[in-house]
Amino acid sequence: HSSIRTININNEMIPRNQEVAKAGYESQEVLHDLRTLYLERILPVEELCHFHKVGNLQLDGASFSSPPMVMLIGPYSAGKT
Repeated sequence: HSSIRTININNEMIPRNQEVAKAGYESQEVLHDLRTLYLERILPVEELCHFHKVGNLQLDGASFSSPPMVMLIGPYSAGKT
């Protein structure tokens, strides 16, 4: 017999393969909320203070949807991977 592995998320038992889909959906929800928060609350303050003249430009949609970039620097054989 084949057993389906399940995981408990918020007191709801869901199949393991759906766990990944649910986590992806929740991540997209959080990113959407962060972008909305930035556009509604932070961007107006940046514009009022002319932050773009002394700091970074305003964040666009790609800033919230693209994966982070990390650059590791060091001598060879130092375990950067």
